[in-house]
Amino acid sequence: MELNKVVLQIYPDIDLIDTVILQNDGQGAYIARWDDPRSQPSEAELQAAWVEYEAGAVDRAKAKALPKAAQMATDKRFEYITPNKDATYVQQQKEVDRWTGAGKPADIDPVDYPYANNRAGVISTTIPAVLTEWEATISQWRTIDLYIEASYTRAIIAIDAASNLTDIEAALTQMGAELGVL
Repeated sequence: MELNKVVLQIYPDIDLIDTVILQNDGQGAYIARWDDPRSQPSEAELQAAWVEYEAGAVDRAKAKALPKAAQMATDKRFEYITPNKDATYVQQQKEVDRWTGAGKPADIDPVDYPYANNRAGVISTTIPAVLTEWEATISQWRTIDLYIEASYTRAIIAIDAASNLTDIEAALTQMGAELGVL
């Protein structure tokens, strides 16, 4: 038990410098002096406050862990995409979808595929070759994103179910290990 936190749990405005003195001589913390006008808590009250504090600590840790897990997932996703190219990726996806929906024709009008046509011109290849490349990249990205999302979901479930700080940290550590294999 962390006596200072427990006493503050019972009396949040208590003066732990001048009015109440906590001490630890190597055998655990104890109340060395109690000059507060309120009653000094009994051992049972201190234990009950510790349980309450720990429950609050778990809630506070969960509140910090959930956005941390989300950030871990976001950071991992950014390892595989170029920031600020969302609109480009959407257009590439549309062109791949249009091409696959048409049966992947080899003879296509460049006007219908401006992004693929642009890339084909820059790298001296055909529009279908570019669309094939994008189709494979999109498929790989989906596989990676599904893995990231599954890891994130497992972490959120574990964090929500955690009843102690160790379990919360273990959920984040496990997520980090899972994302580390990508």
